[in-house]
Amino acid sequence: MATVQESVDDIRRQMAEIRSDLHRDMSTVVEGASSVTDWRSYLRDRPWMSLGAAFALGYVLVPRRARPAAAEPISVPLAAATIRAEPPARRQSLAWRAVKTIAAMALPVAARAAQGYAVRWVEGFLAEHPPGPDLGGVPPDLSRAYDPRSKERFGYPTRG
Repeated sequence: MATVQESVDDIRRQMAEIRSDLHRDMSTVVEGASSVTDWRSYLRDRPWMSLGAAFALGYVLVPRRARPAAAEPISVPLAAATIRAEPPARRQSLAWRAVKTIAAMALPVAARAAQGYAVRWVEGFLAEHPPGPDLGGVPPDLSRAYDPRSKERFGYPTRG
């Protein structure tokens, strides 16, 4: 009888392990599915690739501007029509349009980067060279209370 009880306990233990493994596997599958369907994870992990994909998708989906059809003269003699006729507009190649599109996307980014670099340089310069009078290496007297009406409120004696 003890062997039957041991085999029942063994089966229960195996079933509990299987349920635990199944729960862990399902949790892993749910996490993987949620990370695949979460578009924010793509933006967080690969921002430049997402930006490029968005621009490419916009380039493909946005239609080109419609060009107006050339008006033909109704009863104009042939000589007058040939003088006024404009040459047909040349269609730009796909490579040239791609270069123009990439330049149009890259120039604002480069301008923003240059602006950020300039701001950091100015901030660093101002941190190294604080504005105000040079007291010749003498620290200000902080033992006195500050009086905004005093004649020396700018850090140096004033006339007056």
